[in-house]
Amino acid sequence: MDTADSDQEATSLMKAVASQGALLGQHELLLWTLSDRNQAMVNQIIQLTHQVALLTSQLASSASTALPVQSALQAPPPASPQPRESYVPDPEPFMGELSKCRGFLLQCSLVFNQRPLTFPSDQSK
Repeated sequence: MDTADSDQEATSLMKAVASQGALLGQHELLLWTLSDRNQAMVNQIIQLTHQVALLTSQLASSASTALPVQSALQAPPPASPQPRESYVPDPEPFMGELSKCRGFLLQCSLVFNQRPLTFPSDQSK
């Protein structure tokens, strides 16, 4: 193999790596966007759950004042359910390879964003 072939192969390889790097950047941006949207939906679900619990208790209290005998026979309203976190696997342990650091940190941030009850503060992260 002569030098010209080697240079051409190296250039081709560098272009391929640069193209893959650009794709990874786009994927990272999309993952961040999805993570933010998912977190917004989780927050909305939590708010709706609290609103339903409040309305249920208001309905129960208004029904108890209208029919006191019947309310004594009814069971108390169920406690509001705690929101469940979706399962997100832990990232693979970081072994110190500099080329894998960015991906590892991205995976950690995704886990933190998907488990707000497990990681409510910066200290817990």
